[in-house]
Amino acid sequence: MQPLHTEFLQQIARQYDLTTEQQEVFVLLFSTEKSPTEVADELHISETALRTRMTGVYQKFSFTDKKPNKSRRLHDWLLKQKRIHTSESKQQAALANADIEELVKSTRQAITDNVKELCGKMQVLDMTQAIGLNDIYTDVNILKNITANRRLSLLQLQNICNFDLEKLERIGLGEIAEERIAGIEAVKKHSKLVIWGKP
Repeated sequence: MQPLHTEFLQQIARQYDLTTEQQEVFVLLFSTEKSPTEVADELHISETALRTRMTGVYQKFSFTDKKPNKSRRLHDWLLKQKRIHTSESKQQAALANADIEELVKSTRQAITDNVKELCGKMQVLDMTQAIGLNDIYTDVNILKNITANRRLSLLQLQNICNFDLEKLERIGLGEIAEERIAGIEAVKKHSKLVIWGKP
């Protein structure tokens, strides 16, 4: 006979109000592949005591007829109950997941307006009125190459500055010759990006 889980058998034993002695025999007999003799030896009882306890178990499960193989028939009935129990557990889990999804959806709908009201605007210290976050947007243009890493020859530096000392202090600033691309294009084109620079 196929062994059944101990927890399941204990649950059934409580449901059918088996005594402690009946539960011991019932669980050990149907959770292992041991013979009635081996079960009796393990429980340190005689085989007669085991049969007496099992008679009480059969009565609790309404197996009171004179047909043979009560143990086999009870085992088959337990297997059927196990399948029903497993099916019900799966249905309950599916319903619980569906309930959680519905709960999350309804909660989101209920708090959307509050979140927009609390977090949808920004007001800096010297602003007289708050501005909606959707209204604060700056196009981001990205340089393909980092300007700090470019190497210029002495002649190129002279051409940039034209030996004007004021320009020498701000060398290359405001005159970026690198090609720029829109930020959204960079995100579409490259799957991995490191954005380096001021916001």
